[in-house]
Amino acid sequence: MAKGTLADLVETLNAEKAAANQTAFQDINDDAQVLLEYAQGMTDYLSRINDNQHAINRDLVKSDYLGGEISKSEVAITMLDKYLNKAVVLLEKAQR
Repeated sequence: MAKGTLADLVETLNAEKAAANQTAFQDINDDAQVLLEYAQGMTDYLSRINDNQHAINRDLVKSDYLGGEISKSEVAITMLDKYLNKAVVLLEKAQR
């Protein structure tokens, strides 16, 4: 009787552990999805800045505006790198 109870307890604990891992994987997936959406937003932002820079360069207009946009693009690249690095770490954890 005691062995049956112990086996039931072990089975219950293993089922709870499996359920906890599934929840953790879902949380990791959700976090990675959010980070990838942020990264997509940064990529779109960089694309718009790049388009603006090309338009300005075509007109040969050198101004503070271009310098400001270049500075903004550097910040956006840094943020994009941060989001992508976090997403990679989360995905690596999910694969373990």
